Amino acid sequence: MRLLAKPVFRTLAKSGRLQLALLAWLSPSTAPIAAPFLRGVPARNQRTLTPAEAFAQWRVQTPGELYTRLHRIAE
Repeated sequence: MRLLAKPVFRTLAKSGRLQLALLAWLSPSTAPIAAPFLRGVPARNQRTLTPAEAFAQWRVQTPGELYTRLHRIAE
């Protein structure tokens, strides 16, 4: 199995196009999200946000808040 897997993974690692095709086949909803990275498109903003900053910026409830809300509804 290793003799087959090594060359396949080596080929995939060298080709973003093959990676994207395989990803689109295995997980179609993930492919559009990963495509810019696999194609080498630079990020619009080089700043990395912490999860707390991202939740605040996009005004989305944190998982903890959603969990608490779910349990309040269930009671």
